[in-house]
Amino acid sequence: MPTFLSTQSNQQKLHLFTTNPKTPYHHFKKMTERIQNTANSYIGGAKQTVGETLGYSDLAANGASQKAQADAAQAAADAKTHAEGVGHKVQGNVQQTVGSATGNTSMEARGHANEVKGDIERKV
Repeated sequence: MPTFLSTQSNQQKLHLFTTNPKTPYHHFKKMTERIQNTANSYIGGAKQTVGETLGYSDLAANGASQKAQADAAQAAADAKTHAEGVGHKVQGNVQQTVGSATGNTSMEARGHANEVKGDIERKV
């Protein structure tokens, strides 16, 4: 549809782009969150070690807290990705079955792709 006929505002389009899990932005955001969680975990661990070694209890406590928060955020992200993987695997199985039963090879192929995607998401 030509942009001058579009009824969506730019703000609505941006919202759809940033919240739709099929866009590259969504995948980039998930990767960025994983990197941030990992970095915060290591930084927090380093602060905790330095604080304990040098006798700075505030620094050690701050580091331990930062590491715990990062580890919890990473565990939540892993659980969400695993759940999405289970969903894609189930969706893929259904698509393959329906595609095979109806002779729709395109649907069957999409089902196989979703099943593989689900397997990958569950292993990440």
